[in-house]
This record gives sequence, C-alpha cells and structure tokens, in this order.
Amino acid sequence: MLSLWRITWICGIGVAMIGGCASQRTQVAPKPSNSNRAAQELAVPSVSATRPASTIVPVHYVESQNGDPSTLPTPRNAPADSGAVIAENIATPLPPANALRDSDQYPLDLSTAIKLAGDQNPMIALAQEQIRQAMAIQEAAETLWLPSIHAGASWNRHEGTLQDTSGNIIESNRNSLYTGLGNGAVGAGSPVVPGLQANFNLAEALYRPLAARQRREARQAAAAAVFNNTLLQVCQGYLELLRASQDSVISVESYKHTKQLVDLTGKYASAGQGLKSDADRMQAELALRENDIQRAEETSAVASARLNELLGLEPGIQLKPVEKVVAPWNLVNVDTPLACLIDRGYRNRPELTESRALIEEARQNLHREEASWKLPHVAVGASYGGFGGGMAGSITDFSDRVDFDAGAYWELRNLGFGDESARRAAQSEVGIASLRRSIVTDRVVREIAEAYAQVRARGRQIATARQGILAAQTSYQANLTRIQNVQGLPIETLQAIQALTGAQREYLRAVIDYNTAQFALLRAVGWRLCEVDLESAAHR
Repeated sequence: MLSLWRITWICGIGVAMIGGCASQRTQVAPKPSNSNRAAQELAVPSVSATRPASTIVPVHYVESQNGDPSTLPTPRNAPADSGAVIAENIATPLPPANALRDSDQYPLDLSTAIKLAGDQNPMIALAQEQIRQAMAIQEAAETLWLPSIHAGASWNRHEGTLQDTSGNIIESNRNSLYTGLGNGAVGAGSPVVPGLQANFNLAEALYRPLAARQRREARQAAAAAVFNNTLLQVCQGYLELLRASQDSVISVESYKHTKQLVDLTGKYASAGQGLKSDADRMQAELALRENDIQRAEETSAVASARLNELLGLEPGIQLKPVEKVVAPWNLVNVDTPLACLIDRGYRNRPELTESRALIEEARQNLHREEASWKLPHVAVGASYGGFGGGMAGSITDFSDRVDFDAGAYWELRNLGFGDESARRAAQSEVGIASLRRSIVTDRVVREIAEAYAQVRARGRQIATARQGILAAQTSYQANLTRIQNVQGLPIETLQAIQALTGAQREYLRAVIDYNTAQFALLRAVGWRLCEVDLESAAHR
C-alpha cells in the first residue's frame, strides 16, 4: 500500500511539472517606442491618445451660385491652399427609394472612430489578454524556487504479515495517525507528502524566468503592432466611407446637371428646335446617372458595414462621415529623406522589437538546454505534525514529529542522446527566430519605401486634379450657356458634364489616396496613429 502511495504521488508531481512546462509558452512586450520623437522629426504634432482630435476636412464638389470657378468658396476649416473645389449644396438629392433616412444615419469623425477601435476592437482586446497571460507565466516561472505547502491528516491501519529488516516474516496488527504539515506518515519513514516541498530542475529555475520575461516583452510588442495595424485599418476604412459619401455627392450633382440637360433637350424637341434623338440620348444618360447614385449608396453601405466591424458596432448601424468637404491632410513632411524614415522604422517598429525579444527568448532556452545536464535537480522537503499509533485499534503516544529531507541528482536524458537532441532543437529555434527577424526587417523597409513613394506621387497628383476641376467647371458653364441660348449641341454639354464628373472623381481619388498613403507611412515608421493631431494636420 505504501508503494502504491509513492507511485501515485510521483506520477502526480510528474504530470504537474509537465503541465507547468507546457503552459510556459507565450510572451512579448514591446517597449514603448520613441513615437513622440519620431512625430517631431516628421514635423507632425503629437497629442495624447486620450485627447479627442478634431475632425478633418474632405471635399465636396459643387458649383458656385454664379457659375464662375474663380469665385468658388474655400471649405471652412480646410487648409488655406488646399484648393478644394465646392459647389452649391443640393437641397433635394435623389437617393434610391430604399435609402436610409437621415435619422437612421450616425455621424462619425475619424478621431471618434480611432477611440472606439481602441476601446472595442476584439483584436486589440485579444492582444492585451495575451500580454496578461504572458505576465502570469513569467510570474509562475519566477516562483520555481519557492516550496509548496501541504497540510492534512492521514490514518494508517495494518493487519497481517510484514517482513522485518532481517527478512523474518512477522504478524502485525497496528494503526497510526498523523496530522499537521505533510501527509502520509507511516512507520519510520518520512511523510509521503512533505509539508514544505521544493522539487525543481536548477537549469529550469535559472533560465525559464529569463525566457518568460522575453516572451512577455514580445507579447507587448506584438500588441503594439496589432494596435497600430488595427488603427491603420480604421483610418483606411473611414477614408473609404468618406470616399463613398463624397462619390454619392458627385453622383447626385451629375444627375442634377444631366436632368437639367434632359429638360432643355425635351423642350427643344417639343418646340421643333431640336432633335428627338438628342432628347432620347439624354434620357438614356439620365438612367446611367440614376444607377451611379444607386452604386454610390451601395458602396457607402458596404464601407459602413466594414467600419462597423472594426469599431465593434452593431452591423445594422449606418455610419456617415461628418465632413462636408474633402481636402488633403498634412500628416508627414514629404521632404524627409527616405533613409531617415527607414532608420526611424528600425528604431520604432514594434514588429522589430518583437523579433528581437523572440531571438533572446530562444537564446535563453538554448542556455537552459546546455546547462540541463550540468546542473542538478534539487528536492527539499520538511514536515511537522503530530504522530501516534499502537497495536490493534489503539492510538497512543501521540506527540510532535519533525522530518526534513534534502537531495540533489544529475540526469542524462536517454543516455545523453535526449539532451543532445534538445540542444540541437534549441539551436534551430535561435536560427529560425533570427531568420524571421530578417524577413520582418525587409518587410518594414519595403513598407516604408512603398508608402513614401505613394505619398510623394499622390501629392503631386492633387494639384493636377485640382486644375482639371477648374477647367471642367469653366467648360461646363460655357457649354450650358450656349445650349440655353440655342447655340450649342447637346452632345457638347453632355461631354462637359461627363468631364466635370470625371475631374471631380479624379480629385476625390487623389486626395483620399494621398491621405491613405500618409497614414500608411506613419504606421510604417512605427508611429502610433492614435497620437496623430488631426486638427493640426487639417489646418497646416
């Protein structure tokens, strides 16, 4: 019976140790990067993540009351030199019949979207939970030196034969009782379960806490990367919602212009001053413009649904950007040399911090395997309690009892072949972590160079697109005046409407793509997007 107790106890300890080792994977902590310094170098003011940044200004395309492009008003709050083109607001747009009412739409600005994502996005919450898990595993690794406490009571009764130390078989009828720190005290041996027990591999106790600390740092860095990536997706999602909203305005304006042309050609055809074929062609064009409105509404609903997912909102909510006009946001200094941006990326990207921590974790695990056969396993046990017993059913001579045991032993797993295999596996883990860091480094450089090229190229496209809008506005007004005076052809005015619509959409594309590229560049150099001062960016 005693042997069975010992076997059960040893198996239980083995299972517990295996479970503890298996649970010790995790980690990572990104050390706070120099985001504020990077922000200053990029010439972009930074603010606290908890401070609500003001909204940014986009673009509305509508003509002025007098039709003179040179007198187009500048959007309120837009950069002074943004050149955003505006036109009259359409009092009664022509949305599809199933479009949501204004009361069903929820206004949203980018700073609010960023805050909602930080509070409610499940990917960010998951990354934070992984940090807490890694911290708990680190704390457990740092307590391997500490003993466990066992307290309880045990009663033993034996009837029948026993063998004494001389080999003689004797008849025995006895029982014993033990209470206090420890359990399972029988006869002359120490308690099966010591009251205070420490049993650990010295190499594990030395190196596992170091590896767990690196894992926690890696988890923290990974969480920072998830945070940045999620906020980039939110910014991109918001800009797509803004693009869809502004495209809807363009579609409605184009519909209005085409409807005006339909009315003119219809009147001229009825009066015999124009061709019915021209009126029919304008009707066909008007149908296309109606479908443009339908598609714009569809795109807006899809963009809203995707942004809802990132913000953790109910899928049925229809979001609507608060901006009335769209304009370029000045988030980065485009004159900063690419080499400087790459250097900042090396210093600030949390993915690189994570890679460095994982390499160091793998090295600590390698040191543990290299030392495992050199350092002993240590087992220490101490028990204190009351013990008594006697013949038959009596328990007498109950008194204090103290037991102390200590031992150390060395282990060569599988005749040493197991240790050698474990060392080679740990060496491979170091190599794998180093190669992954090289892959991440190359990706970081590529992302910075790609976003840098996009920002510079798209910034130049904005000025060209702005000139295109001004020219298209002038052409449209001139052709509209001519056909109103029965001097021009309907096709000329239609082409002018199409050119104006195309120019407006090109400007919208250039501005949204430019702003998107700037957010991508900020994230690429490791700057937390929640620290961007949107108010300053919109007014610079």
